[in-house]
Formats: sequence, C-alpha cells, structure tokens
Amino acid sequence: KLQALLYCFKLSQILPSNLLIVLESLSEFKYCQRPVGAHAVVFRFLLRVLIDFPSEMDRLEVPQELCDMLRSRLCLLLSVLALNQRVNSQAVQYKLLHSLGHFVSHLEPPSRIQRYFGLLVILSEIPWLDPSYVLTALRRLVFCPSCLTWEAGMRVLITCRRMILSHPQAVIYQPMLRLLQHLATYQSDVDLRDRALLYLRLLSHSGPAALGSLFNPHPGNMQRMTQMLSPVLPLTVRLKNGPVP
Repeated sequence: KLQALLYCFKLSQILPSNLLIVLESLSEFKYCQRPVGAHAVVFRFLLRVLIDFPSEMDRLEVPQELCDMLRSRLCLLLSVLALNQRVNSQAVQYKLLHSLGHFVSHLEPPSRIQRYFGLLVILSEIPWLDPSYVLTALRRLVFCPSCLTWEAGMRVLITCRRMILSHPQAVIYQPMLRLLQHLATYQSDVDLRDRALLYLRLLSHSGPAALGSLFNPHPGNMQRMTQMLSPVLPLTVRLKNGPVP
C-alpha cells in the first residue's frame, strides 16, 4: 500500500507535508533489529521517497525522522547508514550525513555520545564532510570527566586517528590539538595519556604524508621493520611451572 501511495503521488507530483505520518501504522519496526517485515517495508519506503522526491526531503523532514529514529533506537543505525549508501544522489547523501553529524554533536547529556561511536567513526572517514561535527562530539565527551572511561577514551583516540588519515591536517589541526592536549595533560589513565601524547607529537611535528605512513603503514614496510629492529631485552626462555626468569 505504501508503494502504491508513492506511485500515485509521483504521478500527481503533489506530496503532503505530513507524508511520513503513515509510518505510525508500522511502528513495530522500531523494535525489530533485523531488516525483515515492517522494518524492511519502512526503510524501502523511505528509500523510494529519497530517490523519487529528492528536492522534497527537507519539507517532508526525512533527515529529522531518521535522527529521531536513532535517538530512540540505536539498533536502527545500520539500516539508516545502508539507506544513505543506496541513495543515488550525492546531494541527498550530503544532507543526510550533515543531519546525522549535527544530531550526534548535540546529543544531551554528553554521556550518550559514547553509544554512537560507530556513527562517529563513519563520519570521520568521509573526506568531504565537515569534520567539526565529529570534533565537537569528541570534545564534549573528553571534557566531561565522568563520561570518559578507559574504553571510551580508546575509542576517542581511534576516531582521532581516522580523522587524521581522512582530513587535511590544516583543517583539523587546532581543534584536534586542544583535544589531544587535554587528554595528555588531565587524563588519569596512563594508557590514554601516553597514547594521546604520542598522537599530539605526531600531529605537531609530522606532515600529512608522514602521518599517513605512520598511521596506515604498508605491510611490506612493517615486515622489514620487524626484521631490522633488534629487541631491547635478550631472548628469555620460560619453563612450564618453572621459576620466573
């Protein structure tokens, strides 16, 4: 029925602004993580709306509807990202990713941001998307001491690494510098502090080409490094159930 409804609207070239209200009749899709049944019907309907009526997506509030889905049901993230990939218009993709970036950077309270690290990593790897959304989300999380556990801190650094690889150094330098400097100075966990200090020094003293080689090394170079580098400690032999050397 939804596909027939869209077909009629396509012929008449008239779309009601409250078109998405019909999705309330299939509200059970929010509770189904697998893309079957009502879940598949709803996202197929949204995909057809974006393909057939790309100029009407703002009036129909499609991006806002997708963000509201993610706000209440994080399990729908994969379907939302798949929807964005299947759209055949780069302008539509840009608007959707722009809306997702704005959504994740303004989540309240900041502790909720750590639930959306998957989305942050994907947004950070898109070179033509404004990196300020991801940097704002990371900054709000880092400057909230009660939110930054060891696991969340490591995911922050992983996202920083992906951004360094995907965006020009001049664009992300200042906000990334403040973020890493705060982690390297005020973080109580020694692992996070040392890793942040390493990234800070690399960002400050290395160019884009060197950063790419360090963060994303060629497998052949890594193999040569393991052959040429000698261990600092001598080789030790541990006996099973024996004394510790």
